[in-house]
Amino acid sequence: MKSIPLTASAIAISLGLLTYLSPASALQLNTATETELFNLNLPARDFLLVKGEGTALSSMVDPAATSSQTLTFDKFNGALGTLQGVTMVLNSFQGGRVQLDASLGVSDTVEFKATGDLSLLLTGPGFIADFAPAIADLVASCFADDNTDGTCSDFDQFTGFPINENLVESPLAGFIGPGTFSIDAKLTGVLTPSTSPDTGAAFFDNTSMRGTLTSAWRGSVSLFYTYDTPETPVSEPVTLCLLGTAIGAAALIRRRRRA
Repeated sequence: MKSIPLTASAIAISLGLLTYLSPASALQLNTATETELFNLNLPARDFLLVKGEGTALSSMVDPAATSSQTLTFDKFNGALGTLQGVTMVLNSFQGGRVQLDASLGVSDTVEFKATGDLSLLLTGPGFIADFAPAIADLVASCFADDNTDGTCSDFDQFTGFPINENLVESPLAGFIGPGTFSIDAKLTGVLTPSTSPDTGAAFFDNTSMRGTLTSAWRGSVSLFYTYDTPETPVSEPVTLCLLGTAIGAAALIRRRRRA
């Protein structure tokens, strides 16, 4: 087997190095998914309105209450490459129940009502838009009159209210840097009593109404970053040196063949 002349070998090696050392294409990768769980249970909201025979109305109505939890995530490490996208997804469900019991002490017809107003909220730093899904009120209502022996009860509830939402709607720069950032999940609720006709402070003698609101919001927020890896270009002096070697070797081969 004939050996390849040194000049031909130089051409092959030079061109091979040029190919190997040419700029590499950037790869697009995702970081590992980071997931934070939350479990919010609203303290029970109650009211109790009672009026005896010829007595003043006794009224107890709980104020609004909030259950909250802080979720913490790592920022994107800029040393990995160029950040191209952020995927931050909320998956959750929410449920609630309102219970109402009433007793009417006069020969009349009254509608008793308990309205539970619930709100969900995710808040974070300025680079994450607040998220507050709309939820319909929970309303329990019943009529008390002679036909019901002056008593009535009702409840309203829902469970498994699903939410799947991508939370990122702002520029990506805020996600880059060392350290962490946090978002807060909040569940707020209040229960309000009412009657129709509205008897107000007068309220009928020997009449009472009691209501209770319970609610929970559970789920998770998941985060991952999409980024391009940095390219690794060859410095210009190295490229020119290799190219010059290949051209010079080719010229020597041509001269030998002519001779």
